Amino acid sequence: MLLNTPTQLPNVQNKILFQSEKIYTVLIVILLIWIGIIIQLLLIERKLKKIEQKYQEKR
Repeated sequence: MLLNTPTQLPNVQNKILFQSEKIYTVLIVILLIWIGIIIQLLLIERKLKKIEQKYQEKR
């Protein structure tokens, strides 16, 4: 019954994550996702600059 209370449930989840070291896996996955997003944004910016330069040359 105590596990169903809102204040007790996060503590149990935290214990499970830290005991089995799943929290580190989750953090690594989140970090990889952010790195991927940043790389994609940089590549898009690079391509956009090339397109802008070509457009400026045609004018």
